[in-house]
Amino acid sequence: MRRRPGDGVPIAEYFKPGGTEKGGMPTADLDAVFPLRNRNGDRYPRCSITSGTVVKLYDFHVGSKFMGFRGARESLIEHLADTILPFKILDLRQTPTTGKGEDRALGVDPRYFFGMEFQLRRTQKDESGDVPEEDDEAAAEDEKIGVDVIDDPRLGRVEISALRLKRTLPGWLASSNNRVFHTVNGQVQFKQTRGFLTNCKLPALKDRVVVVVDASNLTDAAHNDVWKADRESVRETGKGGVYKDLVRDAIQNSKTLQDLQNVIAKEELKTAVDEKSNDLFQKLVEGDKSLAALLGARLPSLSIKGASGKDAKDSDKGKGKGKGENGGGDDEDAPYVGKYSPTFLTADNRFREKGLDLPVNKSRPVTFETDVRNDYFVRDENEGRLTLSDPSITSKFVIRRSLRDGRLTVYFNPVEEQVNVGDSFTFEVGLVDDAMPAAVTEEITIRIGDVEKDVAKAKTKDKEKDKTKGKGAEKPNVGLPPYKLLTHDGREDAGQQTEKWPEGFDDQDGGFVEDLGEGKLYYINLDNTWLQSYRKAQRGTILKEGITQKYILGMRVFLLGIERALASMQDDEDFDQDRFRRLAAKGASSTMLTLSDHLPKVITPVAEVE
Repeated sequence: MRRRPGDGVPIAEYFKPGGTEKGGMPTADLDAVFPLRNRNGDRYPRCSITSGTVVKLYDFHVGSKFMGFRGARESLIEHLADTILPFKILDLRQTPTTGKGEDRALGVDPRYFFGMEFQLRRTQKDESGDVPEEDDEAAAEDEKIGVDVIDDPRLGRVEISALRLKRTLPGWLASSNNRVFHTVNGQVQFKQTRGFLTNCKLPALKDRVVVVVDASNLTDAAHNDVWKADRESVRETGKGGVYKDLVRDAIQNSKTLQDLQNVIAKEELKTAVDEKSNDLFQKLVEGDKSLAALLGARLPSLSIKGASGKDAKDSDKGKGKGKGENGGGDDEDAPYVGKYSPTFLTADNRFREKGLDLPVNKSRPVTFETDVRNDYFVRDENEGRLTLSDPSITSKFVIRRSLRDGRLTVYFNPVEEQVNVGDSFTFEVGLVDDAMPAAVTEEITIRIGDVEKDVAKAKTKDKEKDKTKGKGAEKPNVGLPPYKLLTHDGREDAGQQTEKWPEGFDDQDGGFVEDLGEGKLYYINLDNTWLQSYRKAQRGTILKEGITQKYILGMRVFLLGIERALASMQDDEDFDQDRFRRLAAKGASSTMLTLSDHLPKVITPVAEVE
């Protein structure tokens, strides 16, 4: 096959051997075809076909990054979220090696491929049982997280799930900016970036989750209207816009993802505060009101002079769980487990007694208690289903559902042209899977009401009142920027245990800021080449420690100003705030100690003379 030379629309030509009678199918007198050969030109005996098709690509362009075996695998990982059947990738350019299996003895490196989700959830091995260095540990928690399922009469069904990632990202994902993958039958059709999650008010998750939006069950008409012809982007008008808006709304308002963000933010902030350095920072704050004005976030464990400095209690501690296994009861902190199949489904009392009054232009939730596992709607085998006793409901409402810790939330959003004010619908909602003899159900009533107008809330500034004014009361808490220190090896330095550099970090970097939603965490690089050169020039431990503390304080103040500037920006998914933060810190690190160490020596004598 070749592309015919010339201008205009490309035309592909297929050539076949001549001489066959009446142009019949060419044949060969062979029992089997061996299409692959190793680096020595010998045929690869473990791949042959007796019927079927061999497709061989010549001179195809994938970019230099993907010419190596690892790069090609990483490209497949990012573009195939799942595969109907596993397949094998072979690198036939290897030097034959004994003791590592039959393939390696032939000079072939084989890897099985099951798709992105499997790659993240499982440790990858080759046929010899060896684990490649880049795949030596599963990158995600094994349980898949159900985010939302959307049933829209205009589009069909969209299922959204997520995988929680461990702190160390695999190389292919660390070098990619994509975190949300829209798929059809496992093939990635459209990607959205880390910035998309930040704009969805989930900044702490941008490097801690991969979100998969499965659009395989769109209707045929919607499939053609949503995806562009290149199958790699979404149409910006019509149903494409409806699709993107529905997905964004589901992700941004997902209670499951919001809870996960809170958990991750607390984990990261818990070990970030160093009391000694915060004392120094507080002295700066107390002496400079303009610096204090930059401190927007508040951390209860930090305050201006006079506060107790004790850690605040976790307001979420002791919250009850659902009614599943290990949920609720005496041990409120026990993780929720749930049952394989639900044994009951009970609507909250307010819906059982009064039903749901739903404005014709609004979405409202109905909540139920149950006892099934969190992954019920997204598990790989025997996937659970939501049932409705009245099939017409699916054509009259956009229906979204999410399940978390024994709490099923079903959102109903009327399709305005399908319902009228005054309509009433009574039907049963149920949960069922193939391991159950019958569904567990609950009856609810929905009544359609008048259009509800949005009432703009007047913006007011709440001023904190000191109820004990004049009695020596403590000053309000101040959110001093929490931080962690980075080194190339994760050693102890500056009196603290540091963390190893993240992927792609080096001695030119100054640090970066991680947005955690509840607050921001500042990372400062102690193995910065400029800091290290200053430390080496000092005599004695005390002077070296002083230089280090100046550097840390200076970087925290600088990054604080950067965050204030970024806070005034409108949401822009195309603007990479994280890259900007890192570049700004990189530039500041080279001059930070020059400013903090030398300028006072020059300025102070002049002030004294005056």
